[in-house]
Formats: sequence, structure tokens, C-alpha cells
Amino acid sequence: MKGVFALSPMAALIALLSLCAPAAQGEDQRPDLRMERSPAPVPLAPRDARKSMEKDVEQARKELKAQQRTDAIARDTGRTVPSRPDLAPDVTGGIQSRAVRDALRSR
Repeated sequence: MKGVFALSPMAALIALLSLCAPAAQGEDQRPDLRMERSPAPVPLAPRDARKSMEKDVEQARKELKAQQRTDAIARDTGRTVPSRPDLAPDVTGGIQSRAVRDALRSR
């Protein structure tokens, strides 16, 4: 029995080595696979497209200026005029009370 067990690991090692050798040779037979990329061409816009782009930019600028003018007008009309401090509600209420009191006295 001892000879059978001693032979089994040795046989397994030989079988393993015989399987690894063809695999190592198979790697050398593979073709060389490399990915190569060529630079992408730079897209050029035709002359007509450039003119239309310039026209669109100018139109956008005009629309933006018009919108800014409209916004400025809206801001100006929305501003409130600061009230005079001598016409605060306490002052006007006091004036009215005095006027009512004087009117009642003169009756």
C-alpha cells in the first residue's frame, strides 16, 4: 500500500507538468492582438454653416439686449418712493385725533 500512495502524488505531478507544457507553447502561437486607434478627423463646418452661426449669434445678442432693457424698465417701475418720516401712521393718526377733538369742542 505504501508504494501505491507514494506513486500517486508522483503520477499527479507528472500529469500536471505534461498538461502545463502544451499550454505554455500555445501562448506563443497566439497572434499579437493590439488595438491601434487613428486620430479622429477634425470636423469642419461648411462656409454656409459658419455664416448662419454668426447670424444666429447676432440675433441672440439682440434678443438678450432687448430682454435686459425690459428687465431694467421693470426694475425701475417697481421701486417704491421712500415715504416722508413726518407722515408716519403715528403722526397722521395724531393729526386726525386732534382735528376730531377740536371739532367736538367747537360744537
